[in-house]
Amino acid sequence: MPQLVAAEERFSFQGDQRSAFSSANCRFTDYLEASIVQTGSTKGFTVCFRGRGWRLAHNTVTQATEGEWKGAVGSSTLQILQLIPQNNFYLMGTPSFKVVHKLKGTEHCDRLEAVFDNLARRSQISTYAYFGALRKHKIQWHIDSLAGPTVACRSKVHAGPLRSLAAVFNAATGVQLQCKPRHVGSAKAILAANLTSAHVSGTVKYTLPSREGARWGRQGKTALCLQLAHAVYGKQAPAVNMKVEWAA
Repeated sequence: MPQLVAAEERFSFQGDQRSAFSSANCRFTDYLEASIVQTGSTKGFTVCFRGRGWRLAHNTVTQATEGEWKGAVGSSTLQILQLIPQNNFYLMGTPSFKVVHKLKGTEHCDRLEAVFDNLARRSQISTYAYFGALRKHKIQWHIDSLAGPTVACRSKVHAGPLRSLAAVFNAATGVQLQCKPRHVGSAKAILAANLTSAHVSGTVKYTLPSREGARWGRQGKTALCLQLAHAVYGKQAPAVNMKVEWAA
């Protein structure tokens, strides 16, 4: 019989009651795990069970059920995901398949990913390439049968206050730039700008030391997160969200 190994609870509040949620997670022997997540805007919850290579989840609000299996097939990894929306169990037999193959013997290309979703009638293929020492530069090519092609690149610059720079291009969403400043203590930040929609956003997350977190009445990890989003040419006021989460 599986024995309880660890239990964790997590709470988060972001701006208003609609963004608040709580979760509880229990880990057992034999690689078993059970979790439940409740969102403040609804009276329902999501329950999830995990094991070695499989996952089963059900959302009581949307009445959606997900089943997932993941395992090795030769030198590749195969993932099979079955989604059943709104308890429509007649849709059984329309899973999505994802194959991840690590490319060995190539100088730069790391792996190839291919996805085919029977339910959505959608296919995707992605490749990842790394250059430089310690994978300093990364380029990703992604082709989606519905959203079109996407090209993304990232470089760990480690120059001055900057930690990394990234750029993403998609035919539908345009060009997006992102930078990550160096960590200041336990504070992390991400700044992003979409050149097509003239939309800028920023996120700062600060994790309190254990001693300070205990002052909040929690003995576990406590984190404060500030999010800011603003349309440069819009008339709307900037959207600001304050998020507090802790785990015990």
